[in-house]
Amino acid sequence: MKRPRILLADDHREMLESIRAILAPHYEIVGTVADGRALVEAALRLKPDLIVADITMPHLSGIEAARQIKTSLPGIKLLFVTMHSSSVYLTAAFQAGGTGYVLKSSVGGKLLDAVQSVLNGRIYLSPSLLTEHLEQFKDPTRAAAALLRLSMREPAESVKLRGASTEQDEPIQLANSALGAQRHICAFFDSSDEKYRVILPFIKDGFECGHKALHVIDPNLRHEHRQWLASAGIDVDTAEQSGQFELRNWGDVYLRDGRFDQDRMLAQLQELLGGGRHQGFVLTRIIADMEWALEGRHHVNDLLEYEARVNYLWPGCKDVAICVYDLAKFGRHIVNYISRTHPMVLIGGILQENPFFQPPDEFLRELKQRRATRIN
Repeated sequence: MKRPRILLADDHREMLESIRAILAPHYEIVGTVADGRALVEAALRLKPDLIVADITMPHLSGIEAARQIKTSLPGIKLLFVTMHSSSVYLTAAFQAGGTGYVLKSSVGGKLLDAVQSVLNGRIYLSPSLLTEHLEQFKDPTRAAAALLRLSMREPAESVKLRGASTEQDEPIQLANSALGAQRHICAFFDSSDEKYRVILPFIKDGFECGHKALHVIDPNLRHEHRQWLASAGIDVDTAEQSGQFELRNWGDVYLRDGRFDQDRMLAQLQELLGGGRHQGFVLTRIIADMEWALEGRHHVNDLLEYEARVNYLWPGCKDVAICVYDLAKFGRHIVNYISRTHPMVLIGGILQENPFFQPPDEFLRELKQRRATRIN
């Protein structure tokens, strides 16, 4: 009987060899690659039955590579082997077309089971992931339902985001997807290069559409940010002079008087959005780097509550807010909480509805209960 053909991808040689050693006695290993671009090329050339890939790789993430491969080879099966246990990665992996997700810490005991399950058309998650994500919610049924929605998704290229723009409402493109009614987005990136590669087309499109652009960044990175915009062909000076573009330091926006005040910030956000409309702009596209929250001991807790409350402002609002988080700086526990305050998530270069999103009333109630438990 012909053995299934498997292509392996990981930028760590030792892990690649370990995976090969586990699978080679049972399957035909048709090739190994060490970066995302090479993975796309090898998959299109070799057409394996299954790809076993890492997520964080040079040039293209495993998730971006998977999405490109699925466009040309929709029937190919994908299993991710990764160190990332965060729900945001799990979500992105399934939305990109994966049906298996194994943590590297459990490769030795679980990889063969995962490969067999995926090849047989079943979903596979590392058991520890199921436990971890069930524990995120006071109501385990909701977590189970979120995971189930991931397994029932359509191929990424055919997914139409809920509330997608109608013919009367000009569509807004972000990461090769059309934004719908939900426009409060958390964007997770591993590096500055990845961040700009993904969001620069969105930024440039906004200028060309005549939308207002408000960017809130680290004051130490103002020059670098302007250079990135200029590299995309944006005339930054002219846009600033016309009022179409505002570049703000995060301290002036979030940390007036050296402290973060949620109520003041929410009022200021409404003023900023209203100001754009008063200037004659149809909508405002906000991009805000969020590492300012790491500068103070209490800021992170306040940030979680603020991000949840922002959702009260957005029903019916056409403006777009992208909250940018550096995965190298925010811990996994905080990332899991942050992801639950945004109805849309962008990770691995892919935008999708967030199955782990909690409506603000529910999230704030749970957050209050958890804080009360810790105090007692």
